Amino acid sequence: MGGFSRVIDIELSNKVALKYRNAIEAQSFKIIVSSDFKRLKKHAKIFEHDVSPHFDTKYNTFFSDEAFWIGAYKDGECVGYCAAKRQPVGHEGLINYVKRYWKRVYKSKSETPIRFSNWQMNKLNIKGTLIYSGAWYVKPDFQKYGIGKNLGRYIICYSFMEWREADYFYIFMENRDARSGLGAALELTDQVPNGLQ
Repeated sequence: MGGFSRVIDIELSNKVALKYRNAIEAQSFKIIVSSDFKRLKKHAKIFEHDVSPHFDTKYNTFFSDEAFWIGAYKDGECVGYCAAKRQPVGHEGLINYVKRYWKRVYKSKSETPIRFSNWQMNKLNIKGTLIYSGAWYVKPDFQKYGIGKNLGRYIICYSFMEWREADYFYIFMENRDARSGLGAALELTDQVPNGLQ
């Protein structure tokens, strides 16, 4: 499932971002924004959870203004995070980028190989400067606090504040997450069923 959103009003985005950050911090969580992806990988290792290849330092070397992640901390311990990166695909379009990059990262021997249909390629042919978000994780003991939803909403707004020239924000989610209403909870404006398979 692919989900997309577009924000035009930066001032409104700032206000909405503050609302979601306050919702997290009101529960005594601290928010950290970082471009140190080695630190993110250490958190994931503690959780016995892998960082998405899209943000793993094994596959990526980011400039500090090219990608970031947001962590929610309780008593000095990271309990949840998500990440975003800027993708200036220009006129090439998302689908051409995905075909090259994702097939390299998710090789055919992978547990999650990527396959494309003509329908998917038409639906995912958005162009311009994109923001991809992934590596979403909240420790099970903390999922009842709404951290995942509020982190997701916060990273959308924060991303558009960071990269004001961006045209679209997108994520890919498992079908089970789409069926549970994640796209609506994140207030994504468009959803593409079976965006990738």
